[in-house]
Amino acid sequence: MTSDLHARTLVVDDADDPIEFCYEQGWTDGLPVVPPTPDKVRRTIEASGRPGDDVVCEYTERNRVVTVEHVAMNAVMAGCKPEYVPVVLAIIEAMADASFGLHAANATTGGSAVGFIVNGPVRTQLGMNSRGNVLGPGNRANSTIGRAVRLTQINAMGSVPGAGNENLGAVFLGFRPDHWCGESAGETGPRRLPEFPSVAPIHGEKE
Repeated sequence: MTSDLHARTLVVDDADDPIEFCYEQGWTDGLPVVPPTPDKVRRTIEASGRPGDDVVCEYTERNRVVTVEHVAMNAVMAGCKPEYVPVVLAIIEAMADASFGLHAANATTGGSAVGFIVNGPVRTQLGMNSRGNVLGPGNRANSTIGRAVRLTQINAMGSVPGAGNENLGAVFLGFRPDHWCGESAGETGPRRLPEFPSVAPIHGEKE
């Protein structure tokens, strides 16, 4: 297996801010990204256990082919650790299945958001959150895996607001995370509400 990169390499002048450069290229989701340096991309490809040119998704409506390298670059930008990338690849492959409706999700005018549930030993290996505030912020794996999928849609699939994705509903919805990635509680089962006093049911009786 080789991790030689096929993407073109852009050199950013020392006087320039690489994060601002990423903004100028249109590579972000509106938030700052981690610059995808060749070393970081190579390490992420290696962590996938697959060749960089391995095809993950064929997007026929837009005549695009998404490879492991494409996904790895976007996973780096999203802030993923290298070990997260197999999960990101599995999600992209699932989205490529005809039953998912990839083009509908990428070109919607309705402001759709895509969610994923991760199960199996990998959820604990990556330290994913399946407990309190599972759909909220605070967990790197949950947040960056979902973000990596969205950045792959933007940069590899052309799902760009106003171009490949009108997303008219966003005018009314305002800013929100476009993707979320949750973890199933699995064999441990869900926690009981009393372990979270702030969300425990409040019961009152009228005298």
